[in-house]
Amino acid sequence: MSVYARRKRMTDVCTYWALTSQTQYGATWGSPVTVACNYRNGDSVARNDEGADFSPSAIFRFSGDPGIKKGDRIVRGTYTGADPTSDAETVRKVETKTAMRGLAAYDVFTG
Repeated sequence: MSVYARRKRMTDVCTYWALTSQTQYGATWGSPVTVACNYRNGDSVARNDEGADFSPSAIFRFSGDPGIKKGDRIVRGTYTGADPTSDAETVRKVETKTAMRGLAAYDVFTG
């Protein structure tokens, strides 16, 4: 499948805020970034990087590297506010997969 065909299938939009620093006084966030994705409700069980099982509430799939890391906040839809919205969820895991034609796909799990 070509890159164009994969991007054409990205029918949803999401916004994420990168965690820039975490202190005892709270977190600071980068500017909101809106990207095309596929969204689905979470699976029954996933495993985080530390090996602990968790139930993801949502899974976002991207056809290229969106730059999202563990600890960032993500929400379905387009938002422009400087801080994450109240319904934005914390990224628990980012998983990279490679399709048969060598194109990377990124799954972002929240929970």
